Amino acid sequence: MAAVSAVSAVGWFVSPIIRRMVSLVQSYMSNQYNWKSEMVSDLRNLETTLMDILIVISAAERQHVVDTNQILLLQQMKDAVSDAEDVLDEFDYMLLKQKGKQKGLVRRMASSSLSIGKRLVNIDNFRSELRKVLKSLERVRTSADMFVRVMTLESYNPSQSLQFSQARITGSLLHEDAIFGRENEIAQLVDRLVNQFDECALNGEHNFRTEVHTIIGVGGIGKTTLAQLIYNNEQIADTFDLRMWVCASNNFDKTRLIKEMIAFTTDGENAELANFSFSMLQEELERRLSCKRFLLVLDDVWYDEKYGVHINKEMWMELLAPAKKSANIYSKSLGRSISGSKILVTTRTELVAKMLDSRSSFILQGLGRDDSWLLLRRCAFGSKKPEDYPELNGIRDQIVQKLKGSPLALKVIGGYLNGEGRELLWEDVLHINVLNPNDILTILHLSYESLPEHLQQCFAYCSLFPKDYRIDPNRLIWMWIAQGLVHLDGNTSRSLADIGRGYFSDLLARSFFQVLRYGGQTYYTMHDLMNDLALHVSHGECFRVDRGSIGVLPHYIRHLSVSAEQLGDLVNYDGLGRLRTFIVLNESWFCSKVCLSQDILNKLKSVRVLDASGCCFESLPEAINDLIHLRYLAIRRTYYPLPATISRLNHLQVLSVQYHSCDSSRISCSNKRKQLKYSRGEVNTTGGRFSLPESISRLITLVHVDVEKAYTVMLSGMYQLPSVEGSGEFLVNKEEQSLVQLQDFNKIQGEIAVRLLENVKSREEAAKSHLDLKEHISKLELEWGPCDGAHDKDVGFQVLDVLKPHQNLEQLTISGYPGVCSPSWLESGWLRRLKLICLRDCKRLEVLPPLGDLPLLRTLEVRRMEELKALGQEFFGQAGFPSLEILLLERLPKLEWCLVDNDQVLQNLKHLSVSSCPRLRAYPTHPRTLKHIAVLDKEDIQAKVHTYSCELSRSFCRLLSSYFHVFHAHHLESVENMDIYVNHLAHMPRTLFNNLKSLKMLYIYGIDRANTYSVITTFWDENGSTVLPSSLICLKLGRCYLQPSSFAKLLKNLPSLGTLCLSECNTVEIPGPPLRLNHLRMLKRLDIYKCDWISSFTGSEALLSLEDMKIDHCYDLESVPDLDDMPSLQKLHLYHCPQVMRLSKTGHQTSLTGLVVRSCNSLLSLQKLCDLVSLVKLTIISCSDLLWLPDMDGFYSLRALSISGCPRLMSLPRRGLPVSLETFVLSRCHQALEEQFQRKEGPDWNKFAALPGCREARTWLWCFREENLLYILLDTDGRRGAGGASTSHWK
Repeated sequence: MAAVSAVSAVGWFVSPIIRRMVSLVQSYMSNQYNWKSEMVSDLRNLETTLMDILIVISAAERQHVVDTNQILLLQQMKDAVSDAEDVLDEFDYMLLKQKGKQKGLVRRMASSSLSIGKRLVNIDNFRSELRKVLKSLERVRTSADMFVRVMTLESYNPSQSLQFSQARITGSLLHEDAIFGRENEIAQLVDRLVNQFDECALNGEHNFRTEVHTIIGVGGIGKTTLAQLIYNNEQIADTFDLRMWVCASNNFDKTRLIKEMIAFTTDGENAELANFSFSMLQEELERRLSCKRFLLVLDDVWYDEKYGVHINKEMWMELLAPAKKSANIYSKSLGRSISGSKILVTTRTELVAKMLDSRSSFILQGLGRDDSWLLLRRCAFGSKKPEDYPELNGIRDQIVQKLKGSPLALKVIGGYLNGEGRELLWEDVLHINVLNPNDILTILHLSYESLPEHLQQCFAYCSLFPKDYRIDPNRLIWMWIAQGLVHLDGNTSRSLADIGRGYFSDLLARSFFQVLRYGGQTYYTMHDLMNDLALHVSHGECFRVDRGSIGVLPHYIRHLSVSAEQLGDLVNYDGLGRLRTFIVLNESWFCSKVCLSQDILNKLKSVRVLDASGCCFESLPEAINDLIHLRYLAIRRTYYPLPATISRLNHLQVLSVQYHSCDSSRISCSNKRKQLKYSRGEVNTTGGRFSLPESISRLITLVHVDVEKAYTVMLSGMYQLPSVEGSGEFLVNKEEQSLVQLQDFNKIQGEIAVRLLENVKSREEAAKSHLDLKEHISKLELEWGPCDGAHDKDVGFQVLDVLKPHQNLEQLTISGYPGVCSPSWLESGWLRRLKLICLRDCKRLEVLPPLGDLPLLRTLEVRRMEELKALGQEFFGQAGFPSLEILLLERLPKLEWCLVDNDQVLQNLKHLSVSSCPRLRAYPTHPRTLKHIAVLDKEDIQAKVHTYSCELSRSFCRLLSSYFHVFHAHHLESVENMDIYVNHLAHMPRTLFNNLKSLKMLYIYGIDRANTYSVITTFWDENGSTVLPSSLICLKLGRCYLQPSSFAKLLKNLPSLGTLCLSECNTVEIPGPPLRLNHLRMLKRLDIYKCDWISSFTGSEALLSLEDMKIDHCYDLESVPDLDDMPSLQKLHLYHCPQVMRLSKTGHQTSLTGLVVRSCNSLLSLQKLCDLVSLVKLTIISCSDLLWLPDMDGFYSLRALSISGCPRLMSLPRRGLPVSLETFVLSRCHQALEEQFQRKEGPDWNKFAALPGCREARTWLWCFREENLLYILLDTDGRRGAGGASTSHWK
């Protein structure tokens, strides 16, 4: 559970509420309503009272209030203000409700008389409620006057010290006697300072400047310590003539700072600087630094929030001007000036790096796990040995993980635990916040205090999110807006959303957020210490209920987040009615299956932000539509459509619809039920489509709808939508929905697909859609259905020619276009920001526009274009695709290259895929950047190129043997993975493959098996001589003809081979000799399928590294290698080998964990398999002649035993079953054996009954029959499992 600060009722979020209320009251008094004088007087009294209370609250926010009576008074003021806000908000709700009903008549309503206003919004009731609020506010204002006087006196108390006001001073000497980690960081930074000079110096230029390098990180992460280590590094000391250390701190004093710099240059002499002006100090420093290579460390540099970027930069540039001018050092040996002086800055914010024009920024992360443990160990155990406390091993790892490598936190926690070996105390560290605010939060609080007030409030609000939570900036910004934390900037034309994005960027630049990049995605998180700080400065207004016991919640909470698992515990919490924010968190991608109860929803009377995305709804609860103050609503997609009653949420600004993992299971219900629901229009979506109710257009305050991109939002001209973010789809209908109606969607964001364009009647209709005004669209798809005739061809061109997108577009797909010519906007270079173009099914298009001139284009897909004839100079343009990395050509029967040997085109091409392009006889020879080549001609080959947005880690070549003639040797020199599909006999010059020096994996598959032998002999001859590199690690052959003798010689020349797979391979030698494995000492995987010519193996004693062996459907195989020959073998699968008669081992094979034997009908006994000490799972299926099982008293690890379809097996192992057994399945064995288990008596039944699980829990041992199978399951831990789940694996 989240901790709460002692100063819990100051109310940091009250100030913006009061300011917003004052603005609202002033607007009421100045509008056209003809208020009665009594009402005007009440409103003025409210304005005055609110301003007085605002003064008190603002004063309290600047003080450290600890007095209980003062805290109570502040809480009363906050409650009264909140009540007043609700009254005004209810009145505003009634106004908005009427405006929604009369949408389109807003002007007439704005000028309506008092009688109309009274009739519409019930003025008398409003005035009655307002007077109650005034009385409440008046009561607290009287006490507030005394409160202000008390605080004023206390502020002059000289004995009182402010907790967070002291400046931090650092020095260059290390005060730690041991430093853990940071070796890599030191090496990188020393290299930047010593070995990397600025470019102008390397070029012999003289007008260069001293380089600035910056270390950036949150407070307590170790920036100063790292700077000290670098400052005292021997290589640094030898390189620089002079080193200076100056601690800037958060109090910028240019005179103090420059005097400290001068002090390092005096060589012990006494410099009299008292009467020097700042200009004289600058000249003195410049003189002393001339002709010296120096390192200046500026520790703890801050960005002063009182000034803008320009003034901050001017102040620091003025201070550093002498250092900048003194950078030239003349080298006699070189005969010119050289560079070398450096400035190393430590700071908490990237703004400082930008302000100082930093050459490089080093983002300092926490210590690694091992170094963190070493530091914690030293602080917590001292001279004691951790080994003496084995019970702490698991806890200590969790503590290290919790502290995220923060040296400061590790020291504080280590000091707290020092000398304590009690397990309970260490457990407390995991579950209770024991960090002393005076140790850690004091340091971090400096960063917070330096923020402007609006950023302080936004940061404190982030305490609602748990540690490690991936924050979505857009959702967070809209929450800020809903709570009134984002303010318009005077006369600016920027929207609240843009201003909010600026807030987030400001906090990110100041290191209050961290960037996390994973899987090609960018996420934002808060460091754990920053999360603690946010919770601390929210002063109890924000509260977070993590997993665990909720306990007693404070009554003054206004913003609450709770995990879905704890939701039910809030039903009896009486503070729900005061909440402004209620967030239900579910960090899993999967649905929580938890529903937000009606009881809770009915209590959320004042909520402004409701994020129920952690809950599961089939339909939107009706109670949500009664939350009249709601501004922000987030849900997972509901199975049933959003109701029309959602229009009652008149204050709603943002609607967020997120992915719901329950959708797939719900949609997979019976077809009859689905068809019934769809016919009634009850189901929200078919597939991935999502619709909004028409009534949503009445919500005049709704400015943003965010729908998960996995769903397609059905855009309709029947209503106007605000800014929609997601994947939108607009269907043109001849009768109901014209393309003209798309003109109302200029604020749509993300992706949009416009389909059924064949229904557009004219050029004029298409032009009115104004695609060029939709600046927030990043991805656009234009699609025509089936079109025939010249009329469709002409109209299609006219339509596409005026559907010019906005120039910000990044991805464009044109599908089914019936025209012959390209649109003018695609030929003019208008879309210069395009990164992806997909043209498909444009069956009449003959020539492509000059797409090669698009500077940022990375992916080009051209599919199914029957008339496209050439890719020539016009297509490549003047630039020749400077950024193109992926080119995919598919089913282009007439296409030919007209430009091949031009070394100025496709210089960055990495992935080339060609399918069904029979006239392409040559390929671009220049690009040596190719990493993935695929040339396919048959549609039945399911091996297409995947167009990844990120660069593949390995080069890949996939092609048909008949296409080898189009390649040159350099195309293949960097290929690591190669797949060859042999379709027909073709000339494959051996010299083409002489450059396969990078090849790691080779797969040859015979579409036409008869021609594979000629391909194989291209790679190796009868003597085993091969063009394959000795570093080849994987060889797979499928449906090939082999010559076993030459194949064995080939294997001798592949000493690094780790994987060998043979599938459906035949031999040209009859009879086939044994398969020789003599030299495969590095082989880890051997997989053989349907190779009937293999009768045995030789040289198996070389298989020292083999871990996985699978032999399947080898009908002539008579024996397999002894397990003793394969000491590393972990898995052995033997399927459908009817001639194999034995499996044996004589020594101690200790690695085998899994053994499966199936359909080996000649196998009589497994008695020679003994002492398989690591075997976990043994499966024996359909071995019709099997009589004896191995003795299992040495099978110490066996947990799962399955025996099925062995009708001659009459008994279990004579020494019984291993005590480690957890799951036992017996089916279709000898009747006498099965009858013992049915009767629960007999010698073999007794072997089973003797297992520990049976003795401890006889009551839950059960047997049952299903389809002639007998299942017996047991759990040695005494937990009864689900029989179905356990047995299904073994069927």
